Amino acid sequence: MRKLLGSSSGFTLVELMVVVAIIGILSAIAVPNFKKYQAKSKQSEAKIQLAALYQTEVSAQADYNTYATCIEHLGYEISPKGYYWIGFSDHYAAGNLVITSAPYTSTCSSASGVQPTKILKVQGTTAVLTDLPVAGSAATMSTILFTGGAAGQISSTTSGFDKWTINQAKSLVNSLQGF
Repeated sequence: MRKLLGSSSGFTLVELMVVVAIIGILSAIAVPNFKKYQAKSKQSEAKIQLAALYQTEVSAQADYNTYATCIEHLGYEISPKGYYWIGFSDHYAAGNLVITSAPYTSTCSSASGVQPTKILKVQGTTAVLTDLPVAGSAATMSTILFTGGAAGQISSTTSGFDKWTINQAKSLVNSLQGF
């Protein structure tokens, strides 16, 4: 009976501390990689929305012979949730006028008369229209050219925005990586 009470089996404190240290090292490596892959998965929203924007603009070009920044009237679906703003950095009044005057009586401008170019709200950020990427040239919209953009804050570890552009040639570019 004495032998049974004297032999105790289990883990020592040193063994337990080694296991805790190994788990800590593994989590220090895994968590940043997980956040990076999570941010990359959020980028698929920008790609999908910009592909829809491209299709909308191509349809407008075919129907009205112009591109425009007022795409709500063209059937573009506005997502109720999202990480990105999708739109244009500046407006194209001539194209908007052609499109809004054809089948619609409403105009695509705000109460102040400024063209609203963002059409998706970013969750939890304070992005502004200047955060939408620009193609580099001053004239980003015309009857034969367009450049749309997406800007969103997809990572909690960085304060910058992830920015994407798409143009009439369906060139999708990640102009600023936000993670």
